[in-house]
Amino acid sequence: MAALNSTMRKLFFILTAAILCVPFFISCQKEIDPSILTGAQNDSIYVSMVIELDTTLPSGQDTIWINRYYYDSQKRLWRVKEAEYDATGQISADTIEYRYQGTQTTPANYRYLNGASGDSTVTYLTYSNGFIVIDSTVDYISGTPSYSRTARYTASTGNQYLSVMHFRDLSNPGAFITLDSILYTRTLSNGNIVSGVDSLWSNTFWTTRNSFQYNYDNKPSFFKELQAWYLGNYQNLFTYGAGFRTNNVISGTEIQDGVGGINTDNFVYAYSYRSDGYPLTVSITSTTSNAISNKIIIKYTKL
Repeated sequence: MAALNSTMRKLFFILTAAILCVPFFISCQKEIDPSILTGAQNDSIYVSMVIELDTTLPSGQDTIWINRYYYDSQKRLWRVKEAEYDATGQISADTIEYRYQGTQTTPANYRYLNGASGDSTVTYLTYSNGFIVIDSTVDYISGTPSYSRTARYTASTGNQYLSVMHFRDLSNPGAFITLDSILYTRTLSNGNIVSGVDSLWSNTFWTTRNSFQYNYDNKPSFFKELQAWYLGNYQNLFTYGAGFRTNNVISGTEIQDGVGGINTDNFVYAYSYRSDGYPLTVSITSTTSNAISNKIIIKYTKL
């Protein structure tokens, strides 16, 4: 999971990460070449850029995020550059770099670099039967190891899985405490995750119960080539969400039940597609207390 600060903001719910599970997206601020929105497409299946516009804002001020994806000679994702925008232009830029062992197709580790502070994290991944079962992260501040976190994913009972995260302040080596525990379930149909429940505890105290239900189209997901899953299909390492596994989410409901009350979010995704079914654009509407009306533009690259 990429960096304590970057990943945690995406971790706690699936399609908030998928709305998109990602900081990914753009518009026409003066720092950006407008042709990025309208340039010619191709028939590749590898995403090169995902751009998000806030359609409630004026043209030229509507860019929210841009994510750029870079691949190695074996067509493995090795770098992601995330940029956030407001009406004045780019306000942040972060980088994630993935490292592989030999010809393996899933990363052995990755590094997250905060473009503003220069701080970074390095995360090491352990797999079992193709799923991530341990990730161990060290957080570097001004080049000095400052904090560490280890998350372990195990099968519980029935269809349930357990994630337990431990956090350590490296300035106090004796303090090794439980930071978070998540008991989760996932239900798959036709290769897609159609429902799930996450129950979260912080230092043994229950805090939140998140649940979701998703509906899908029958077209190939634009993230279909970017797959590295935590045990029990908790979430995708590359997209930090549970949607977009095989096909594309078209609607769903997410419910957050916490100490502050219940919050329900209903959302709809409307796509335009290439002739082969891969998405070109996505229009998102969401009915939360902070309603969303965004558009995503997807670019592909030939490898």
